[in-house]
Amino acid sequence: MLESGLRALENIEPLSGARTLETKSFWGAYQFFVGTGADPRYQKEKSDYVTSLSPAGMTTLLTELVGQSSSQIALILNAYGGAVDSLGESDTAFPPRRTVRFMIHYYSGWDDASATLRRVRAMAAFYAGMRPHVPGKAYINYCDSELRDWPTAYWGPNLTRLEGVKRAVDPTNIFRFPQSIPPVLADFDLKPFAEQAMQANPAAVLPSPDFTCTPPGCVFKAGVRPYRRGTYRLEIQPFGSKHVIHNYGHGGAGITMSWGCADAVVKFVQTLVPSGTRAQIAVLGAGVMGLTAATLLAPRITTSQFMQID
Repeated sequence: MLESGLRALENIEPLSGARTLETKSFWGAYQFFVGTGADPRYQKEKSDYVTSLSPAGMTTLLTELVGQSSSQIALILNAYGGAVDSLGESDTAFPPRRTVRFMIHYYSGWDDASATLRRVRAMAAFYAGMRPHVPGKAYINYCDSELRDWPTAYWGPNLTRLEGVKRAVDPTNIFRFPQSIPPVLADFDLKPFAEQAMQANPAAVLPSPDFTCTPPGCVFKAGVRPYRRGTYRLEIQPFGSKHVIHNYGHGGAGITMSWGCADAVVKFVQTLVPSGTRAQIAVLGAGVMGLTAATLLAPRITTSQFMQID
């Protein structure tokens, strides 16, 4: 199957050299593909979740990809299924489960500011050409300021329930960014909460940020993730009578490395918490690294007081 698939691709775009296949361990493959160079200064990313791609959709995708004048846009096809399908679409906030076969990740990166407009337009044209062939669902971690109906694209049928959670937990919309869960304001007056917060601590209330951006004076920077230039950080640091386990800086590889790093976190904790003793453990952060660490810690560290802090 692999051989026939590779031949089909080579019929579309011949190889520039000899084809070689090499078997690597998961960690060896990660180290091979991660590279050592710095990320481009400017990046633009988009995404599509795909249930199935028709022959016409495949033709459009490959035609756009091969027809580029300077390979400005790269595609990453992320396979779904497996453990992802063990949950239903409404079991968590993340809906792309059993109905999704893979995700198309459109990516472009560059360092020359003068190329920004050309790159963004090329990405928009590529993405527009795929609209007739995809359902319009998108990945929240590749925030896309050009999505028209981004709440539905990100959260689909879970949006109404998430708006209810937002209304109950954060009615004043303190935790927000331009594409966060929108508050439901139809029959809810936020003014008393805002006035109370300002009276209690005026310095803590920040003005709403100005997100207007007009190129070329202002350049969109979408899809940029924090990362460490050497490698990610996964280690124990004493902090007075306590210990901090650092687990961050994975960049775009977080979802790939999360379970392995979470297992390492559990082993760190087990070295710090002797068997039969009690300890307080807090997981700071509710991204993929925090959630996987919390998931593995909760059932294994049975003698500890455990909490997760977003």
